[in-house]
Amino acid sequence: MPVYTPEVFPLMVPAGFVATRRVTRSSGTPCPNNPGGYTAGGERHPSERPILYDSFGEPRGGYPHAALDITCADGTPVVSPVHGTVKVSWTYRGRRLPGTGVSESGGHYVWIDGEDGHAHYFAHMRDVRVTPGQRVVPGQMIGRCSDTGSARGSCPHLHYAVTAPSGAKINPLPKVRELYSNDCWRGEPVGGGGLVAGGGGGVLLVAGVVLAAYLLTRG
Repeated sequence: MPVYTPEVFPLMVPAGFVATRRVTRSSGTPCPNNPGGYTAGGERHPSERPILYDSFGEPRGGYPHAALDITCADGTPVVSPVHGTVKVSWTYRGRRLPGTGVSESGGHYVWIDGEDGHAHYFAHMRDVRVTPGQRVVPGQMIGRCSDTGSARGSCPHLHYAVTAPSGAKINPLPKVRELYSNDCWRGEPVGGGGLVAGGGGGVLLVAGVVLAAYLLTRG
């Protein structure tokens, strides 16, 4: 059976990217990735550093949450962690939907079929930068992290779900944590044409030359 092995972290923070949007939860508490940074484990971290939240299996609306949540600074580039193809379509509760789009719960979303047979789902993004049927490589920008869909009222985060070829849901945390521990969330997303990747009013121009980000992050 194919083993889930992401090549890059699903969020990639380029040099010069700066968090600019302040977000407050519906409870009134500020989000940790707001401008100014946050403290975790007794250390001070920059706002742009993502935060892993092991939410896999938590009850959500009567169903177990079959995904990993990664809290982010709004506008952080979301990238494909694998080689694959954006789904042309998928079926949700009997309805056929496009492989990229907007849904009430997921907000802006993208589905990617990995070359190893695993399906990858990314939700709550601000926008989508790929199209159904498009080939993608590790580190390629597919959207920007935000709080769309059912994430409104919580902190901006990426909902990242992985489905095995058998249809079983996989907790991506162990593999993603390895990449996170190696600071693989830092790097230049694969992209071109002066993509604007900044959050809110922050602007970052990604170089027009396509670079393999997963090689850059491995030093």
